[in-house]
Amino acid sequence: MPEIADIQQKRIAVIGLGFVGLPLGATLADIGFRVTGIDASDAVRASLKKGKSHFEEQGLQMLLDRHLGKGFVVVDALQKGEHDVYFIAVGTPVDPKSRRPIMDYVKNASETVGKILKKGDLVIMRSTVPVSTTREIVLPSLEKESGLTAGKDFHLVFAPERLVAGRALQELRELPQIIGGLTNETDLSYATQLFKKMTPIVVDVDSIESAEMAKIIDNSYRDLTFAYANQMARLCECIGIDMVKLATAVNFGYKRNHVPAPSPGVGGTCLTKDPFILLQVGEKFGYEPKLARIAREINESMPGHVVEKVAKLLQEAGKDPKKNSVFVLGFAFKGKPETSDMRDSPTIPVVQGLQKLGCTVTGFDPVARKEQIEKLGVTVKGLEEGFRTADAAVIMTNHPTFERMDIVKLLSLMPKPAVFLDGWHLFDPKEIRTVSGIHYGGIGND
Repeated sequence: MPEIADIQQKRIAVIGLGFVGLPLGATLADIGFRVTGIDASDAVRASLKKGKSHFEEQGLQMLLDRHLGKGFVVVDALQKGEHDVYFIAVGTPVDPKSRRPIMDYVKNASETVGKILKKGDLVIMRSTVPVSTTREIVLPSLEKESGLTAGKDFHLVFAPERLVAGRALQELRELPQIIGGLTNETDLSYATQLFKKMTPIVVDVDSIESAEMAKIIDNSYRDLTFAYANQMARLCECIGIDMVKLATAVNFGYKRNHVPAPSPGVGGTCLTKDPFILLQVGEKFGYEPKLARIAREINESMPGHVVEKVAKLLQEAGKDPKKNSVFVLGFAFKGKPETSDMRDSPTIPVVQGLQKLGCTVTGFDPVARKEQIEKLGVTVKGLEEGFRTADAAVIMTNHPTFERMDIVKLLSLMPKPAVFLDGWHLFDPKEIRTVSGIHYGGIGND
């Protein structure tokens, strides 16, 4: 591959400073690149100009403290000719009604970059999109706005983001980076030399379409495996078997597969969105990937299952949901690695379902922001106060804070009879049943 001169001197712009773009920009600055960031949100830009991240990510604030205003600058608009590499890292949310991805942010970002593109520049698509989006939407916008020709005047590649929230900075440095180029060897060479400053392994997957498909395959597969565990949990509940103990047993010393633990729902923007992107890809190319749809249906049913179990347990305890309070533990979409991200969290439909039953909902999360929780109509309380004032308590994430709780002590504070639903099997059901007056339930066991 031809060498790109002075790769470390290339000036980089990151469009979209959310959960994908901000860790990327901070990491690039940390390895010595000059980075400019831009985001369509006035609030995001204002927060970053004050030196504060708008979400929690392990190690991120430390990098921002080190580089914001220096090697990493946030601006309101990008200027023509000031950058050599553009990362497009904007969101592609799914419409809640149609379940189809909204491509407006990608179109707008492509037009923005096209207007300031110069000869020799590299554009790297980072957003998760349906297959052929880069060729059919991004490429025409870049060429139209710039008057330049891809492969001749500028370079275009797709490099999917495959990070897990909570470990984004670590995985940016460790995970192999997949890339697919548009036209020729120079596209791949430019992107490869850039990424090798950050991560040791770069994998070429032959085409832009292959790179687009890589991220969708990753997340749809994970959603499918979680759906399998949740389906088995529902069946084991009917049989009277503890699914979590059973999964541990079948996984022990058996390297050919690994059955995940069941959960009260599978959330986060990637796993709730990418299967629907996969379904749209199938629709476009004439084949329906049915497993993706079924997996989503199973995982989306779990919050409703939690609500039904809480209602049933309250009834068993002789309590009317309309006159009772439920303390919910965990509002971020996951507990490990920890994140403040509440987008598409399974806790949200659980809260809404409990409120529909007439329950008063209180809650606690170690890292999710209080104001976001309160927007759900939930009163935020500390752990001891939450248990002491609740008729039912529900664990919705496996955050380490919850694992460390003295659960027997906390349950003893609750007005009896009371309900405890352990959505992540953090505690031994036998131990819970030693607490007098507690009606216990779990996911995959009762």
